[in-house]
Amino acid sequence: ATKQPEAAKEEAKPASDSSISLVKTDTVGRTRFLTTMAREYYGDLNFWVYIYEENKSIISDPNHIEAGTVVIIPPASKYGIDKNDPESVAKAKAKSAEILGTK
Repeated sequence: ATKQPEAAKEEAKPASDSSISLVKTDTVGRTRFLTTMAREYYGDLNFWVYIYEENKSIISDPNHIEAGTVVIIPPASKYGIDKNDPESVAKAKAKSAEILGTK
């Protein structure tokens, strides 16, 4: 009887561990914005657009996000984020203009 629960526990553990290590979250606050998070996680505030893209199902307006909103921080590799690559930064700036409707 002891072997069955151990086996079930071992099977469940890897799936749980991998999902925990892949998902980062952060919380929007009065002084904590997507740009603040982008600077902290990716090294450049222009990469806020990718945090927005990852969470646009819960964010209707990136300029007005309610404090306490928990957002997913995507891994930099998902969007090709590289603060040292001028092309990567330019791509983020272009995406920002598209999202905000500016040029």
